[in-house]
Amino acid sequence: TLAEFYSTYADTRYEGTDPNTGTPTYAPTEATNPLDQAARIIRGEQPATIEPTLKQCLELYLEINQEQRQRSEHNKKKFDQAHWRAVERLASFLELNLSSDMQTPISHLTKPLMRQYRDHLKAQNPRWSIGTLNKEIQRLQAIFNCGSDHFELDLKNPFSKLQLKASRRERDSSRRSFTPQELDEYLGHTHTSNEQVRLIALLMAHTGCRTMEAAGLTIGEVKLGTNTPHIQLRHNQIRTLKNDASERDLPLVGSTLEELRSYLNEHEHKDQPDAPLFPRYGRDGGMDSVSQILNRIIREKMNISDRALVAYSTRHAMKDKLRAVRTPEHIQHAILGHNSQNTIAGGYGSGERLEELQGQLQLAYECDGWGNF
Repeated sequence: TLAEFYSTYADTRYEGTDPNTGTPTYAPTEATNPLDQAARIIRGEQPATIEPTLKQCLELYLEINQEQRQRSEHNKKKFDQAHWRAVERLASFLELNLSSDMQTPISHLTKPLMRQYRDHLKAQNPRWSIGTLNKEIQRLQAIFNCGSDHFELDLKNPFSKLQLKASRRERDSSRRSFTPQELDEYLGHTHTSNEQVRLIALLMAHTGCRTMEAAGLTIGEVKLGTNTPHIQLRHNQIRTLKNDASERDLPLVGSTLEELRSYLNEHEHKDQPDAPLFPRYGRDGGMDSVSQILNRIIREKMNISDRALVAYSTRHAMKDKLRAVRTPEHIQHAILGHNSQNTIAGGYGSGERLEELQGQLQLAYECDGWGNF
């Protein structure tokens, strides 16, 4: 049995014969090669320690993450590209310091070196916000954790506690709410857009939902024949939601209800529950398109250059409105799809009554003064 193993093993490693000496040449052993490890064990040696590289850990992380999250092809591509770019930036830095770039074993990434890299990133990208810088560190931290856990290396993560704390001024300036006047003007301009864009904008403004939540609705998730007309936000075949807390029911109020009812009556697939409510945008990549259209209204039609104001700011406006009408905090969480502070207690029961949510959203719809501008 041993002779058979060594014969097979020699065949797999054989690379050729030196023409000058007639000596056979063999490939070097690798810790990740099962046959190399088996040969060491048979000889009575300790198995070689596996030292996964930065590239190996990245590829492994992307594979495992996709298995868990099941992102659409479009979203998977965006996610993968962001993480490849993060590792490539780190590799360029390592090439200058370790001369081994993406093949650097993750065990070589020390806390002092990664602190130096964080400062290098900040200096090389002066326009990055603290949030953007922290997101880059988070990506690398997740990749490192994945490699260390998978290969059972028990390494301390050199990216932990490297995130910077943003000042309140920076946090407040990253995104802002619409003023009452801006929101009226913004929604007025959506009348000139196509009907699907208009309805997505209304849903976002009058329920506080996210762009992808509105654009990714199916016909069956619109419940207009109930005592409290509402939409159901669920993970579906068009898109997943940000997290489980984002699964919720939102009553429809005001002009959104009437315009959506009219639109649905004319919808060519109104009898197909799984059909996209907004077929132009309810597809892989379509939600990026509608965001661009809505943001162009702000930049080009409203002539607002402030990058802190975007279509997503309707969600911030809804938060301000709910505060202004004194909506209880647990109802705010239910409407906006936020985790309550006590996530265990928040998971009990069937959620808030639709009538209660409807009453608060109606008050927010009628509110004409909010925020501190």
